[in-house]
Amino acid sequence: MLYLLLLFLLITHISAENLPIIYGHFKNGTRVEICKNNTLDCSDVAESYTVGEGSKEFLIWTPFGEPGKAGEHVGNILARALRQLVINTRDKKTNMDTIKGRIVVKSWSDMSYVPICQEDDPNSECPTIMILGTTQFAYRSKQGEIKILDGYFDKYLNDTHEPITDSFLKQVYYDYNIDGHFMAVPLVLDIRLLYFNRTTFDTLNLEYPPPYGNWGTYSEPYYLTWNWEMFVSYIRKIRQHFPNDLAFSFTGQYDEEMKLFHMIIKNYYIETIDENKTCGFLNNKEKVLQIIETIIKPIFSQLGDDWYPDNEETRAFLNNNDYIAPEDLPKM
Repeated sequence: MLYLLLLFLLITHISAENLPIIYGHFKNGTRVEICKNNTLDCSDVAESYTVGEGSKEFLIWTPFGEPGKAGEHVGNILARALRQLVINTRDKKTNMDTIKGRIVVKSWSDMSYVPICQEDDPNSECPTIMILGTTQFAYRSKQGEIKILDGYFDKYLNDTHEPITDSFLKQVYYDYNIDGHFMAVPLVLDIRLLYFNRTTFDTLNLEYPPPYGNWGTYSEPYYLTWNWEMFVSYIRKIRQHFPNDLAFSFTGQYDEEMKLFHMIIKNYYIETIDENKTCGFLNNKEKVLQIIETIIKPIFSQLGDDWYPDNEETRAFLNNNDYIAPEDLPKM
């Protein structure tokens, strides 16, 4: 995600001299100094973090960072990035810290539903920054906890004579446009990596994926031939020659496979929400079903039943060779 990239860039510009102290805190009350004199090579993790010794608190809530869970190093990265803010806000005369950064790892539900900044509750926390997903963001907005940015957008238009909304990706235009107001600048930066086994490809005389293989010509882009159909055909060839091994595997947590599903569907120019704010999938039933049958099922069925041990419906769906008729889908 972009925020990790920005934080990494911040970290790389911090010298080891006069670094603010980072403490890792644990639920048993233990406090230990972590990442001592390290700006980059530090993998220490804790359940919460504090940075600096100032009197003014800079509080960050994040759903990532719990030890032993996905994204456990996010808290560590945030803490090291906060060092630069602590340095930049030090007293010019005494060079003493004026702020104290605190990173607290919250659950996904807490990030959405726990009340914040309650003046009548002395125990209510008021985060300076919260790392939110789209659905969490929408709920917080409904509670009036997100600042409307219309004024900033208008100022940008006056200063540049160009509407900033023209630069938004069509697919995410409405992600942060709530009740006719822009609540954030939508940004999508999501990358999926494909690893392949060269030995397997050489054994079966398969062309390597781009950019290594010989795909496309001056008159024909590579993606016309290296596409999801070709990807599925490769999986089937590998499975045929190595029936006892996985032809395809997928690494991800939580809803990552759903993100891959959406990426595949969008590759066929079908939007999740179309320009009329209706379901693009239901508006393209036959095409979506064709993609499910020819691409989605062949790919995800390779993962095996162990991938969804507690979801009988998903296993039955992936192992079902019967074609789903468009009329069997929900009506709009």
